[in-house]
Amino acid sequence: MTEEYRQLKEYMDQNDKTVAVTGAGISYLYGMRRLKQSVGTMNARRIFSVSYVRKNPEKFYEIMKDAFLD
Repeated sequence: MTEEYRQLKEYMDQNDKTVAVTGAGISYLYGMRRLKQSVGTMNARRIFSVSYVRKNPEKFYEIMKDAFLD
């Protein structure tokens, strides 16, 4: 395991929640709605920006919950 992976694992172990943003289509292959259907006219690139998540954590998690959890 490289040092970068060790640091990432350590960081993730110290936190209760982790969000992984993968390439386009990965969730759709597993029967989940497309993110675009969930965010509507909102710009997905903006939603996933660090600044948006830091300023709007509740809204970000609400969007993710609505997008990926039934």
